[in-house]
Amino acid sequence: MAIESTQKPANKDLFQALESYPWDSDQEYQHGLQAILGSDPDQEQAKHLIMRAKCFYYARKFKTPLDFSEYQKWHSEQTLGVQNDTPDVSMQSQSNVTDEQPPYPMTFNEIVELITSGKPVPGIKEIPNTVLEGQASESRISNRKKPWEG
Repeated sequence: MAIESTQKPANKDLFQALESYPWDSDQEYQHGLQAILGSDPDQEQAKHLIMRAKCFYYARKFKTPLDFSEYQKWHSEQTLGVQNDTPDVSMQSQSNVTDEQPPYPMTFNEIVELITSGKPVPGIKEIPNTVLEGQASESRISNRKKPWEG
């Protein structure tokens, strides 16, 4: 327990230093970031890649070990803390969305249950088990001779 309490303030200071670093004016970082992002990644993927790139670059530049998962956790806590201090309409709309239907895929057990009960699985195209008779083409080329048939 004592290790965790002494480790968290150090991480907090490190994470705050990472957040306050002048990323926009660091040309080496900006050049590397452009190479990482490539051509038009989706917005969520870009946020994740930028966060990961900042951690990697900062740790390498200042020769400081930096745990990305801990930073990500700290960053999300900071973001949630700011949102909780100032409630707005977007938080209310997010809660309404979660009440409707979660954006998660079905679990394996739910899919197995649908299949074993003979119900259709959502998102799977139903293809009929029929063979189209009389539409096959006739072969026009004779069979190749085997090497021993000469």
